[in-house]
Amino acid sequence: MGRARMSLPARRTMRWLPIAHRTERLIALSQLACVATLAALLVPAGRSQPLLLNGTFTVSLAVFALAAAGIATHTQRLPRAAFAAFAAAAAMLVVAEAVAFVSPASALADALHTVGRTDKAILVATLNTLLPLYARATLAAQERAADALERSVVAERTFSSTLEARVALRTAELEDAQRVLQRMWRLGQQISLELDPTRVLERFVDAASDIAQADGAAIGLLSEDGTVRVPIARGALADIGGAHFPAAASAMGGVIRTGTPWVASGDRARAGTTRPIFPNVDVAVGSGAVLAISRRGERIGAVALVRQAAQPFTDVTLGRVNAMSDLLNVALENAELVETLRRAEWRFRTLFRSAPDAVFTVLRSGRIREANDAASDIIGVEPVRMVGRRLSELVDEDDRVRLDDALAATFAGRPARLEVTFRRAPGEAPRLASLAASLLPEADPPSVLVVARDMTAEREMRVRLMESDRLAAVGELVAGVAHEVNNPLSSISAYAQLLLRDPGIDGPLREQVEVIRSETTRAAHVVKDLLAFARRSEPRYEPLDLNMVVTRTLRMRSYQLSANRVIVQQSLEDGLPAVMGDARQLQQVCLNLVTNATQAMGHGSGGTLTVTTRSAGGEVMLEVADTGAGIAPEVRARIFEPFFTTKKEGEGTGLGLSVSYGIVTAHKGRIEVASTSERGTTFRVSLPAAQSAVAGGEELEAPPLVLRSPIAGIRLLFVDDEPAIRGGITAYARARGFTVITAESGEAALEILRETTVDAAVCDIRMKGMDGFAFHSWLRLERPGLAARTVFITGDVVGASNRHPVRQPILAKPFSFERLEASITAVIQGRPYDPAEKTPVHGLERIP
Repeated sequence: MGRARMSLPARRTMRWLPIAHRTERLIALSQLACVATLAALLVPAGRSQPLLLNGTFTVSLAVFALAAAGIATHTQRLPRAAFAAFAAAAAMLVVAEAVAFVSPASALADALHTVGRTDKAILVATLNTLLPLYARATLAAQERAADALERSVVAERTFSSTLEARVALRTAELEDAQRVLQRMWRLGQQISLELDPTRVLERFVDAASDIAQADGAAIGLLSEDGTVRVPIARGALADIGGAHFPAAASAMGGVIRTGTPWVASGDRARAGTTRPIFPNVDVAVGSGAVLAISRRGERIGAVALVRQAAQPFTDVTLGRVNAMSDLLNVALENAELVETLRRAEWRFRTLFRSAPDAVFTVLRSGRIREANDAASDIIGVEPVRMVGRRLSELVDEDDRVRLDDALAATFAGRPARLEVTFRRAPGEAPRLASLAASLLPEADPPSVLVVARDMTAEREMRVRLMESDRLAAVGELVAGVAHEVNNPLSSISAYAQLLLRDPGIDGPLREQVEVIRSETTRAAHVVKDLLAFARRSEPRYEPLDLNMVVTRTLRMRSYQLSANRVIVQQSLEDGLPAVMGDARQLQQVCLNLVTNATQAMGHGSGGTLTVTTRSAGGEVMLEVADTGAGIAPEVRARIFEPFFTTKKEGEGTGLGLSVSYGIVTAHKGRIEVASTSERGTTFRVSLPAAQSAVAGGEELEAPPLVLRSPIAGIRLLFVDDEPAIRGGITAYARARGFTVITAESGEAALEILRETTVDAAVCDIRMKGMDGFAFHSWLRLERPGLAARTVFITGDVVGASNRHPVRQPILAKPFSFERLEASITAVIQGRPYDPAEKTPVHGLERIP
């Protein structure tokens, strides 16, 4: 262990002791010289020899001087000064003797001769007496020093043993710390490269069990529902792996909730204090510890360590496990960060590939680095075949310079937007696309993200919408014109009916008037069909006659069919069952099929249009056949797609068949191509037959003239803004025996009703100022009886004009006088009006 250190008292004692062996020899030699000097004085032979006696005396003094000088050298303070003086005095005497021996005649020799031999012996004896005294003091000091040295040696041995024990303990601790550091370093190396959170937890549990020298370890994580889940368990706790338990039912849950470590051993550990470490788990536990695991200041779980022996876990061990939990947090954050990045990358790739718009990443050279699947829909090339090509090579030549300039501006930091046309394979229509280019931040190499949206369909949609708006405006125009046409037709029809009722008109003149009446009726039907088609209204499903729908449609298209030299052949089944549907919508389907058939045969080229209705198997079928060129197989699969058309620009919208498909499907029917060839195409519409009969059909022809009007003798208020119609009704009433009071507006009618009473009222719906519905509302408040005996007339389609929920009859212009009389009779009698019933012959009682 090295040279032992002497205590302070021992060191102070040793200052009085001669340390060198030479000084000790000189002391012994001085004693011998003193004895020799005394012997020379006592022996007679010595007294007779002065020279011998002086030499002995000089040698004794010299040896004494040397011994005294040696003692003075190794002492301090007063002893040093005394022995130094003794050494000097002895040295002077030696010198004096030497001078006297050399110069016997000198004064110094004479002075020394005066000193007797006895004096010299006394002097030598006296001086040498000091040496034993010094030796005795030295011996006592040596004894004390030996004792002190012995005690110091014992203390140093004890200290050395303690130090050795401490060094051994410290060495063991250092070796254990080195082992822990190496294990933690190895854990850090393992989990820093591990990207799976489960593997990170496994490695942490293994390392914690190793460092704590535990027989079992497990980690519990707090779930969102407040329970503790044990994903990893090792050793004695392996059986609880995968367990779930409430946090409040275990010591682990308490540690997670409070953050306070739980440490116990012996019976306390086996009992788990007030709660077990894990509920419902039988584990032999001699000692246990549970430490919280925190992340960003929030406790996410805990780690449990158990030993089967009752050996408690030390604070150092728990501190090491706590230090390892920091590595766990970092590793978990790294794993979750990598997982988040992986998911973000997966989401980006998924969004990139499945984006509905075409997406490109373009390098500074203008070449495509990446392209998604939607790009092939616009360009018509697989994405892998686009990579490496310049984006400008894929667009029309007129757009290449603009596209390159836009990309250059984007790389300069200015986002760009433009529309370009992408070229496709020969024979395929080009696609118009709107491009948005923006610089990708921190991309290596620098790249631009280009998003291309196919605007072809949208542009076509805008064109179609403009066409639809134009058609809607035409429909509104037709409705207004039809109303104005129906009023003069009503006047013509009224006077024609008056002429036919004149018995004085017969022969050719009656035939001419009959032609006027029939042509008026024909014109009224055409206007009515136009209004029914042009008006927008909610679908109204009711039993209807499909033959009537076909007849009306062909009547509307008769001029166009004749102009295109199309021969129409009708094969309409008699007694065809009714179908449940909306007449306007089914008429649109029939009209679309007739129009497509006409266009398929070519404008002005002529052909034969065959329209057939029949019933079979509980269905009513409509077939429209043409003699056109037929439908190509590649086109047949797309004929019902919206905006798909094979017609030239401006000849069709591509909506006819798709709209017809939607209408027929809504009616729970089917529309299909029954057959197609070079000789023509046949479309078939199948609709389910209705259980009830048709509610109403075409207007009936004028019934035979009765002898007496059923409303003869009543007072009728007729409100219409057309003077000719008022005049015709007045003339007819005069012939039929009832009185008509006319008014040109609703306001004028109110003035009349304030001055007189009437039995019934007939009112036009559309008039300037107060319309028919406003007039009827006033009647319901002021004259409710007359309001119930009111009949409406209109130049619009009856269903379209009936904007208000009124129960009064509504007659469409032009109407027959017989229908007018029947409707007035029905309201006076307080019964529903049935257009199909015959006009009663007998008159009515006067209404009070």
